[in-house]
Amino acid sequence: MPTSERGTSRVSDTPMDAASCARPTSVWAVVLAAGRAQRMGRWKQWLPLEDGVPMLRRVCLTALDSGLAGVLVVIPPAHGVYARGADPEATVGREVFTADALADLPVRLHVNERALAGQSTSVHEAVLGLQQVRASAGLFLLGDQPALRAPWVAAVAEQYRAKPGPVVQARYRGRWGHPVLFDGALFAELSACEGDEGGRAVILRYREQRCAVDIDAEPPLDLDTPQEYERYLRDHRASAPGSDATGTP
Repeated sequence: MPTSERGTSRVSDTPMDAASCARPTSVWAVVLAAGRAQRMGRWKQWLPLEDGVPMLRRVCLTALDSGLAGVLVVIPPAHGVYARGADPEATVGREVFTADALADLPVRLHVNERALAGQSTSVHEAVLGLQQVRASAGLFLLGDQPALRAPWVAAVAEQYRAKPGPVVQARYRGRWGHPVLFDGALFAELSACEGDEGGRAVILRYREQRCAVDIDAEPPLDLDTPQEYERYLRDHRASAPGSDATGTP
C-alpha cells in the first residue's frame, strides 16, 4: 500500500504543499535515453534484449502499456558534437534505431542537443515537452531499465491521481527507485537542476512530502556495463518459456 514518507529535516524554506499541486488529469511518462553510456562503451539503448527487442523500445512499450496520457522520449542528437569520437558503426546504429525501432510507436521524440552537459539537460528537455502537452505531472523512467514492469508504473500514477502530491516514487523492498513522478508545480525547479544531478535535488527538497508506492520486488537494475548486460540476457533467457535450466531453447 502507498505510504507517506517523512524525512528528518526540511530543505526548502517555503515547501510546496499538496493543495498547490496541479489537477492530476494528464500524467505523461518521460523516458530518459540521451546518456553517453561511457561504462557500456557503446550506445546501450540500441542493444537487443533476450527476444531481440532493443532496450529502449522495451522501456517505451512498458510505458505505453501503463495507461498514461502519453510518452515522451528524450534521445541524443544523431549528428554534431555528440557524435564526435564515436565509431562510425555506433553512429549509424543510433540513426537506424531512432528511425526504425521507435518509428511505429505513438511516442513523442525530443532530441537533447546538449546531452554532453549532463543528465540535467535531458530533464530540461523533458520539462519543455511536458509543458508543450500541458501535462499535469511527469513520471520519469530510465531507458536502460528493461526489467521495469507496467503495473509498477501504473501504480505510481494511480497513487498520484488518488492523492496529488509533489513527488510520488516507487520503493522496492525499502529501496527507492524509478519510476518517480513530479507534479507540474515542480517543473520550474526541475528546469533549474544542473550537471548530472537530474531530479535528485528536487526529490531531496520535497522528501518530507514524498509519497512512496511500495512494490514487493527487487528494483529494476540499470544496465550500465557489458557484464550487467550479459548477466541480464543470461537470466532472462533462462527464465523464458520453452528454455531449459541452461537457457537453451
